Amino acid sequence: MKDRKQRLIASLLSFIIVGTGQLYRKRYAAGISFLLLAVSSALFFKIVWNGFNYAFFAVLFAWIVLWAVNITDAYKGPFYPNAPCEDACPAGIKASDYVTLIACGRFDEAFESILRKTPFVGILGRVCHAPCEDKCSRSGVDTTIAIRYLKRSLEFKVQSLELKDKGEFRIQKKIAVIGGGPCGLTCAYELRKKGYSVIIFEREKEPGGMLVQCIPEYRLPIDIVKQEIELIEKGIEIKRCIEIGRDISFEDIEREFDAVFIATGAGMSNRLEIEGENLAHYGLDFLKLTKSKEQVELGTSVVVIGGGDVAIDVARSAKRLGASRVCVVCLESIENMPAKKSEIDEAIKERIEIRHGWGVSQISGKTQVSGVKLVKCTSAFDQEDSFNPSFDENTRDSIDCNTVIIAIGQQGEFNFLHNSIGTSKMGTLLVDKHMRTNKSGVFAGGDAVIGPSSVAEAIGAGKLAAKSIDRYLRGWKAKLDNWLDFDERPHIGKVEEAAWLEKNPKEQTGIRIPLIEDRSDFKEIETNSAKEEVIKEAKRCLRCPYRFW
Repeated sequence: MKDRKQRLIASLLSFIIVGTGQLYRKRYAAGISFLLLAVSSALFFKIVWNGFNYAFFAVLFAWIVLWAVNITDAYKGPFYPNAPCEDACPAGIKASDYVTLIACGRFDEAFESILRKTPFVGILGRVCHAPCEDKCSRSGVDTTIAIRYLKRSLEFKVQSLELKDKGEFRIQKKIAVIGGGPCGLTCAYELRKKGYSVIIFEREKEPGGMLVQCIPEYRLPIDIVKQEIELIEKGIEIKRCIEIGRDISFEDIEREFDAVFIATGAGMSNRLEIEGENLAHYGLDFLKLTKSKEQVELGTSVVVIGGGDVAIDVARSAKRLGASRVCVVCLESIENMPAKKSEIDEAIKERIEIRHGWGVSQISGKTQVSGVKLVKCTSAFDQEDSFNPSFDENTRDSIDCNTVIIAIGQQGEFNFLHNSIGTSKMGTLLVDKHMRTNKSGVFAGGDAVIGPSSVAEAIGAGKLAAKSIDRYLRGWKAKLDNWLDFDERPHIGKVEEAAWLEKNPKEQTGIRIPLIEDRSDFKEIETNSAKEEVIKEAKRCLRCPYRFW
């Protein structure tokens, strides 16, 4: 509120006298520049005004534009384009902001800067696939900044999240969110911040979707997930164990709420459609059993079919459950496997075999699995780069095993729509990933629309959905609020705090993320580094594109 008040005062001052708003906010160079431009324009008026003169109107128009730009600049402050890491973030997090604050030792402020963008600080700090690191400019000097790990290093703090108490709503509109995964939770969180009444309908006992049900604890401890979801529940009602189509019809929800967001995720496993598939398990089901602490009988040898993150999670979990041999079979080459490279590397360290470039043609066995038959995959994609595998039928192999787990992707499940409104209308509900505003008031997004994606992409989809729903319900007022809601970049402050910024950075060794050696159980693999090491890593950031403000 203090920042918004300062912005409004600056705008008012610049409305009265050009440049004074910038001076009020201690942006002296900008204020003096606008003031000089205004004075020179006034003098130019005097020169060109000799009776009726078209040149005068051109100058008048230019001065009005200058006056309007000056007011906008006084309110918003200087414009800096996003750094490459920020453009790559699906969740819209300003990495350079919190990295800078960490470099200054201001850890609490760094945590709060992320919290303004998402409540899932600890979650993203552990399971984000970190596309920001792929675009980091530091890679042109030595190695990329460990942006994801720097986020993980921030301690969890209990915050209000700027959500008012339940029942206090600025906008008298009710919104239903179907699905309590990261996409649905994010959408509800963003809408609640705007002042809407939001209710989440969750089919399971606990909200969180894949975060709670499937991601192994060695990557994401359940306590972290519960802590961050509890923060969201401060201002949002979550109705648990409610299945749409069974406990309440979709039509009833449409009638009761002003807008509906479908964020049911992609929780239905894809099938291989091969002989013996009825003897196999599926990746998501296996991970759910593992997370629920139920007894899972695997035998000594396990084959996992698939090359994505779920397949690698399944393989590493099976190893921890006692399987002596775990083999991942996938169509792609090891370089083109969909799973994150660091996860593949860790799987190999854990002595998991990867048979890449092979497909499974049959699962052998009558009442229980005895093995799998393989056929060589010559290409997973066709000339149009579409998934269309081709095989060399003359090159075959087999693997003896006790258990087969299929993890070849997931898709959305929409039985509740079939039962409630019929197949014919179903297509009108699923808008594309750009979340364009529709006229029905029903929206869908995240994995339910685009298929399995990362946690960061699910968060980004939830944000996009919230904006689209807000535009649908409030029109131009929503656009005005979005314009006024401008990010304030954190300033470094003291000169000595900025001393670490080098004009010509030298090569430095990046942080070595500490990992536990014992992989026999589900304890979190990554551990904490000393604060001094974290600060040192953050200081490697080049502060692009505004290093020397």
